[in-house]
Amino acid sequence: VTAGSRGRMASRVPRSTFRSIHSSVSMSFPTSIVATFAAFANIAEVVDLTNIGTLFAFVLVSVGVIFLLAVGLVFYFVYGFRHSALRTGKGPHIEPVKRGGH
Repeated sequence: VTAGSRGRMASRVPRSTFRSIHSSVSMSFPTSIVATFAAFANIAEVVDLTNIGTLFAFVLVSVGVIFLLAVGLVFYFVYGFRHSALRTGKGPHIEPVKRGGH
């Protein structure tokens, strides 16, 4: 990506709340909210909130992985059952072995 192409791509991004700059404080609206929160928040509470958020994200990802694993196993076994060569009779036919020389 060249510098010229980045400039053209940036001009296509629609103006939004996150790009708009407040004229009196020269910062975006979300930045103003974070700065106000940081001015009045206790650092210990912020650290606790960060730890809780990280734990919650980890739990969500873990539950999602377990769910996808279970769904994948269900699809695997259903597909295997429906397309089984033994069940459909399309598998190789093997003659039984005759024992004894009679």
